Amino acid sequence: MPAGDLRHGPDVMDKQTIAILPFKNMSSDPENEYFADGITEELIIALSTIDRLKVISRTSAMQYKTSSKGVIDIARELAADTLVEGSVRKATNRVRISVQLIDGRDEGHLWAQTYDRQLDDIFAVQSEIAEKIVEGLRVKLQESERRNLRKSRTSSSEAYTLYLKGRYHLTRYSEGEVRKAAELFAQATKIDDQFASAYAMSAQCEMFLGFFGFVAPSVGFAKARPLLRRAIEIDDHLDIAHMLMGRLLMDADWDWPGAEAEFRRVIEMSPNSAEAHYRYALLLLNLLRNSEALAEIKTAEELDPLSVAVNQVAGSILFFSGRTREAIGRLERAIEIDPQAAFAHDNLGLARCQEGNADEGIAEIKKAMELDPNNVMFMTDLCYAYASAGRSDEAKMILARVEADERSNGAVHVPPVALAGMYACLGETDRALEWLQKAYSEHSPYLCSLKVERWFEGIRADPRFVALLERVGLGRKAAVVENTQTITSGVPLTVSEESRAERLASNLMKSGYHRVEDKLPVVLGEIVSFRMITYNEDTSQYIVCDFCDQATKATVERLLDKMKLLARSNFDYKVRLGILLSDRDPPNEVKEYAKRLAGARYPLQVVSDPDKMSELVP
Repeated sequence: MPAGDLRHGPDVMDKQTIAILPFKNMSSDPENEYFADGITEELIIALSTIDRLKVISRTSAMQYKTSSKGVIDIARELAADTLVEGSVRKATNRVRISVQLIDGRDEGHLWAQTYDRQLDDIFAVQSEIAEKIVEGLRVKLQESERRNLRKSRTSSSEAYTLYLKGRYHLTRYSEGEVRKAAELFAQATKIDDQFASAYAMSAQCEMFLGFFGFVAPSVGFAKARPLLRRAIEIDDHLDIAHMLMGRLLMDADWDWPGAEAEFRRVIEMSPNSAEAHYRYALLLLNLLRNSEALAEIKTAEELDPLSVAVNQVAGSILFFSGRTREAIGRLERAIEIDPQAAFAHDNLGLARCQEGNADEGIAEIKKAMELDPNNVMFMTDLCYAYASAGRSDEAKMILARVEADERSNGAVHVPPVALAGMYACLGETDRALEWLQKAYSEHSPYLCSLKVERWFEGIRADPRFVALLERVGLGRKAAVVENTQTITSGVPLTVSEESRAERLASNLMKSGYHRVEDKLPVVLGEIVSFRMITYNEDTSQYIVCDFCDQATKATVERLLDKMKLLARSNFDYKVRLGILLSDRDPPNEVKEYAKRLAGARYPLQVVSDPDKMSELVP
């Protein structure tokens, strides 16, 4: 099957494919539902790290939580050869977990066991269940995989209980539920300040609130960043933390190579993560690497065939790739799974309009707005649909409504990109570009799709729009290696900066280092985000260099993130030193912050004089 050929659903059986069905809550207290769901999800996460297994994702498995379907039917629908069923009974500090491994072809029981333990033993029980399942599938574990299965998230059962409750609320995806989840995760980290997963989930809550406008995106992302850094500092092999870091690098920093490296790493660590595949697919779509995006979303569909999110993303990728008819089929599939899927209705409406069925398309977008009345981006799509159909008066009414909301400073943040899109649809280029500039100043995550979004078709040739694409890393140079004389945004270095850069390079080469910009595609993919990297073959050590007008804590953090990214991208590489060269002498507090933040593992120097670097280079 070609990489871009997406199936409508699974139709073949794979004996190494396993689905963990929702564990039943057998407790007398229905509020213990969170615990049963948590055990289900923890097993899925644990088994997803094993390369020889194909594990159906949580979203598809949870579709059978209240289903009365038989094992054979479920196995066929999920293309799973083996199923895991179980139940959980929790009472005070004791827990009983019953598990059985079932052959999906004939309902034969391959293994079954009941565990009656203290709640404090829950981590050991989960590990033992995961190992028994793998044994039942006759898959030989590598030692690293066995260690990973036996690794507990926290030493505190109290913190773990709060964490599972937080996960339960987070999956409800409303503002109130996500804020409740954030409180629970924060309580968990107060009990155990080494609980990496709880820090990562706290970050996800903040990112959700920022991305969907319940707080300004810059506020949400600023709160998420230190939480993710803390999670990765505690556990550099925590896949969810790296996936969220990839999203942060893409949405908040527009650091395309950094985000790509993080998504690739997550897929290496957890090849069964459907979310990692579809998040990576979205990044590839934004870079117009459509064939790669289609391949990634195909993998996500195989892992999570009943996921609304995956089908929605697949529909979006097909739509923006010009495959409108296929996109409609995929979006209709998402609505079939969940008729309340607002995003699917919205994109289906756009696809219908693209086909020439404006009335049907507008009706679908209005349905999306009924389901999610505060989603300003749906309003922008409705404005686009009206304008495309020649109904400019109705489009202007939508614009006036959103402008009024923006001026009122209401509870929901109005993304400047939405207003920019409306003005662009109505042919008001100057106003559109004014709002795009505001979006750039806010570091709006919605600028990520600037290159593919249909709203801006009429202004793509405007030099100001082209310049904005360059500044967010989506210009013509987004798919080629940049020269080291060019900064990330594509703007040439000034003569002063160039001479200082050359002096720094000269001093490093005298110490046995040489430039390696030609090697960067191997390290980070197609795009380069660093000003300069030098390499010493004798020691296999790298020095990462960057330049700034004025060194601040934020610039120090960004450079350190890049150094860590390079260090993680290949186990043979050793980042020995980072150099942040500023135009003026940085404050002592910045230098101290850099030293404390980097530590011994990632030494970092913040300097203003490139001629002094020879004294510091090893």
